[in-house]
Amino acid sequence: MTEYQATVLQLLSKALFKRNVEVEKTNWLEVLKEAQSQAVTQLVYSVLDKSLLTPEEAKQWKLSSSATISDNIRILHNHSLLHEWMTDAHIPYVVLKGAASASYYPIPSYRSMGDVDFLVRKEDLDRAGKVLEEKGLTPWDEEHISHIVYRGPKKHYEMHFNLAGTPHGDAGELVRDYTADVFEKATVKKIGVGEAVLPAPFHHGLILLLHTCHHLTGEGVGLRHLCDWAAFENGLSDDEFRELFEEKLKALGLWRFAQILTRLSIRYLGAEDREWAVAEDVIVGNLMEDILTGGNFGKKDSDRGMYAAFLSDRGKDGVGNTSMAGQFRKSINDMIYRYWPAAKKYKILLPIGWVYFGARRVLMEMTGKRKKTDIGRFMGGATERRNLYKQFHLYEAEP
Repeated sequence: MTEYQATVLQLLSKALFKRNVEVEKTNWLEVLKEAQSQAVTQLVYSVLDKSLLTPEEAKQWKLSSSATISDNIRILHNHSLLHEWMTDAHIPYVVLKGAASASYYPIPSYRSMGDVDFLVRKEDLDRAGKVLEEKGLTPWDEEHISHIVYRGPKKHYEMHFNLAGTPHGDAGELVRDYTADVFEKATVKKIGVGEAVLPAPFHHGLILLLHTCHHLTGEGVGLRHLCDWAAFENGLSDDEFRELFEEKLKALGLWRFAQILTRLSIRYLGAEDREWAVAEDVIVGNLMEDILTGGNFGKKDSDRGMYAAFLSDRGKDGVGNTSMAGQFRKSINDMIYRYWPAAKKYKILLPIGWVYFGARRVLMEMTGKRKKTDIGRFMGGATERRNLYKQFHLYEAEP
């Protein structure tokens, strides 16, 4: 961990949990760079002693802060518009992450926003899509297993029909069972100057875990994901948290993951200690290093998305249950199916796809459109992440 990363963590603990911290003189532009890569700029800036900054540092921090606040205002407004549109059309919906996560922060507007993710019933997909198109949004021509993207000027909506990260098999059936009443238990809450439908605490916590697992075993997660979890779990008492989650997450195989994330929040962000958050120090430390190394959605390491091809199917079957070679083969086949759906029926397209997509990547590297792959670093990174994530025992049910 660098001194700049340590400084970011110290200031996050102050912003989220009012911890007293002593920050030494440092290069604040490097701290800003780290905060940006982890999508936590405004949280850090909100508690930063501005007198420590040089004029140039102060200028850069203020510019970054202003951009984040501007984005947040715009995206919260987009949440409010969604609420108006879905309510007027009598379509049940619920916000995923975004404004829902922000609602657990001490000051919600300091949570960096990305886009608007929301869930509707599958039978309402066409109707909801027509509403969005009537409002000037255009569906993005990309097949996805969980959502449909709609875009417009300064608007980006992801309309989900599945929760991202829902595992395969029995664990997936449990998730669907646990979330069968997600619309009935959701509530309308004020966000900024508008309103939105936010999930009940159990559903929100489950959504966070699924989403974090999904991206951690993919391109990677940043400190923003950890802050979302820390702010949420710290808002519940021990008894409330255990009553809501322990039995269900043990059956699902995510209780250990919740323990690790919580211990991570306690150790590095200053969250309230939890007796039930039992996790080995070495695993917690290695996970923090993994988060700091990759950045938000792999922003600091563009190869992490490719590492994931050797790890798992976004964690949906756990990690380490197949060989790295077997997982890589499955990942490439799945990519071909995504781009060439006909390959599911005509299997002869699979070997053609391997040649085509492989040659395309080599050509992009040769022409400088992608950086060249360092095979040694690539395999080392994949192996290291695989060995770490295997210890989370994702979707392995506990007694």
